[in-house]
Amino acid sequence: LEEAPVDDLELPEGMLRATRGDRLRRVVDEAAAGAVTVAIEGDPAVLDALDGEAFDQFSRAVAQCIANVRRHAGTDTADVVLGGSPHEVSAMVVDAGRGFALDARTDSRLGVGTSIVGRLETVGGSATVWSQPGRGTSVLLRVPTGARGDTGEGER
Repeated sequence: LEEAPVDDLELPEGMLRATRGDRLRRVVDEAAAGAVTVAIEGDPAVLDALDGEAFDQFSRAVAQCIANVRRHAGTDTADVVLGGSPHEVSAMVVDAGRGFALDARTDSRLGVGTSIVGRLETVGGSATVWSQPGRGTSVLLRVPTGARGDTGEGER
């Protein structure tokens, strides 16, 4: 079953002044559509290491993961764990839902291939999926930090 991806989300005027943690919470809640309770753990300040485009693509990929939980997992809870290092920002999206056989999945499905993997690849990131029937699904999203046009000045 093919589904439309989470569309490019319009950010209301007041949202532009919100912290990145607040912005992530809002797109996650929108994707959950009241059907999935999502706990966001970790330090949202790690999101500040991403440039604007990388943050937008990263947050939309997280939102797509939550939309997939809502549509396919058969559970009403999920966790998003944020992490970071000097070189990347990551999120692990985990649900204890029905899971699926990875070999039965194709990356051409819109929800994974375009809206998660493709979105992150545009900013140099990646996604890794782990899942087993009856054991839930985990998705690791990773995006490198720093501006795309960084000249490396000041780095050692």
